[in-house]
Amino acid sequence: MARLVKRPLIYSVTREWLDAVARGGSLFLPEASVWTPETIEALYQRIVGDPQTDSSGFQEKLLHQVHQEGEAAQRLAAEAMFVFQIKDASGRAATKRAQIQALLAGLEPSVRIPERLEDALSFGMARYGSGRMRSLYDYLFVLRLAKRWAQTTAEDRQTLLVDPDAFRTLLDDVHEKGAVFAREATKHLVHPEAFEPIAALTAKQKILREVGQVKVRTDTDLDQELRDLRRRMTAEGFPEGFSFYDTDIRPLWNPPDIETPDGEGPDGEEPTPTTPQPRVASRLRLSDVVEAAEDARLVIPERVLAAVVAALNSGKHVILTGAPGTAKTTLAELVARTAERAGRCRGHVLATATADWSTYETVGGYRPRPQDGGLEFAPGLVLDAILHERWLVLDEMNRANTDRALGPLFTVLSGQAVAIAAEQNGRPVRIRPEATAPDESFHDYVVPAGWRIIATTNILDRALLFDLSFALMRRFAFIEVNCPDHDGYLGLIHDAVADLEEEVRGRAEAVVGALLPLREVRELGPALFRDAARFVAGMLADLPTASRVELALAAFHAYLLPQFEGIDEREAGELRSRLTLASGSSASVVTALLRRSLGVFAAERTSGFSDDVGEADAEHSS
Repeated sequence: MARLVKRPLIYSVTREWLDAVARGGSLFLPEASVWTPETIEALYQRIVGDPQTDSSGFQEKLLHQVHQEGEAAQRLAAEAMFVFQIKDASGRAATKRAQIQALLAGLEPSVRIPERLEDALSFGMARYGSGRMRSLYDYLFVLRLAKRWAQTTAEDRQTLLVDPDAFRTLLDDVHEKGAVFAREATKHLVHPEAFEPIAALTAKQKILREVGQVKVRTDTDLDQELRDLRRRMTAEGFPEGFSFYDTDIRPLWNPPDIETPDGEGPDGEEPTPTTPQPRVASRLRLSDVVEAAEDARLVIPERVLAAVVAALNSGKHVILTGAPGTAKTTLAELVARTAERAGRCRGHVLATATADWSTYETVGGYRPRPQDGGLEFAPGLVLDAILHERWLVLDEMNRANTDRALGPLFTVLSGQAVAIAAEQNGRPVRIRPEATAPDESFHDYVVPAGWRIIATTNILDRALLFDLSFALMRRFAFIEVNCPDHDGYLGLIHDAVADLEEEVRGRAEAVVGALLPLREVRELGPALFRDAARFVAGMLADLPTASRVELALAAFHAYLLPQFEGIDEREAGELRSRLTLASGSSASVVTALLRRSLGVFAAERTSGFSDDVGEADAEHSS
């Protein structure tokens, strides 16, 4: 198999950790007893039995739980965090060290990560999206494996260290849902000669399908199939120890469209070319979309992704509906990019619809020729996308008068050719599906069979949404992008500020987390709160003494307020109550803010309340 030659320390440290567990010893303190069965069990039960439901992130919850358990748990928690962190290539070493040292804070005598081990935090094996629940699952996997390893006899441990398949069976027994990354990474780090340095099951499946032409089923032994594939490829002339991320191999199974920011491949391997390689057109695969969504850290249920893939594969165009901030546009572009990698299109065009659109903007019309000022037909954005075989991502489609803007396309989308009132090169312009017969008397724009529109609409614009004509609605699958649960929101807020120093991160998470109940008034997507968290963190960088009231009201005004446009007095009253509680401000200040911005509470205005701006400013400055 391919070892990660630039990071040998993570292999030796993993074995050293297993030895420390077997002895009941320590990674950081040679003479200490840290990995004892009693302490492992106590810490595990503390974390599992005390889930906590406040708005803090994984690290903050762990700190609280550990300090409740005592100094022995502190030492163990810090070393477990070290073992957890050495697998992850997505975080900065300084951030990892800070998280570990925070768990060790206050111990007497003080404990620090030994210098000989610090470099193990600098690399990692694979990147995976951060998230509070995923971090929890992978961290608990470390403790579960340690508990099982400590219970195993010395003879059995020796067998497990020389028998890769026996070790894999042990990990499968220890594994629970949500810790796939930790399991797959640990397999490779302990037995690099038997398991690939790939932590994503979807990547393993794609390699086998695309490179090995293996029909992957639920009972397929991915690791054994990868060993067989490696042997075949080596026999065919590939070098010993090659990586499936090498520049001449990766395009065979996953042509990249961008270079990763730090120059490392997504599973810890070398960089690959940024130019996509041609692929044979195929059906869009759910596994590819799921993997792309995970890489982009999108918190979208897999059933939604499955519905999008099924609709596109069945020949439908798609309209994504949902609350503002649910990543509909991001998802639409992500699916289009995945389709490009699969050979379904040659890219995509993103356009935002407006109320002024007509067929001139979408289909095309006569425009002046630069050379002589005469008029000639020029394709609009839809025809141009068709001409270049690019999928069309149409943002806020309901803003346009769709019958007026897209009317001529309805016939084409239903499988028939349609001529428009324009000429090009002396012939009438016609738009026809690929399956229809050509006619030399027309200047044809041919719509490929696989060409698709992925549109988005906001669920708040229900009136506009249902104004879409039935002719149009028949040609689209409507798929709702739901908001995540409360933990999903908290995880995204945490991820947005995870790389910042602890005090700033904690304050930003607390301020924005307190605003989450505003979703009870109107449905608001997680992207709004993620952006608000970054905004609050930016304010704290410039104004570290800013009060909770200032931060909360500023974040509300900048990111959430526009979504409440058009609320009625009843909703406004509920918003006032919730925002007053969330921000720590007074009802009069919040009333003034909402009156100025949304035009509500006009009936409550009194002669003595006209100076409410000054009142708000006075409270903010106090």
